[in-house]
Amino acid sequence: MAYTRKTIFNIDGTTIHASLSIHFNYKDFPSLSSKWLDNLINKYDQLWLMVLDEISFVGKRILKFINL
Repeated sequence: MAYTRKTIFNIDGTTIHASLSIHFNYKDFPSLSSKWLDNLINKYDQLWLMVLDEISFVGKRILKFINL
């Protein structure tokens, strides 16, 4: 995952926002509904390593959200 589109093309990845279903122009993070959470759990069930490229671009609100 990366923060910018330019980088995702270079690493053949996805943006943090797309991966976690966060709208780019968000005012508040999505509510942690059971349906949304179930979708993320199913999507990343076999994931054992997540690489965040361009971590210096990621703000504390998104890092806090990822930590949930």
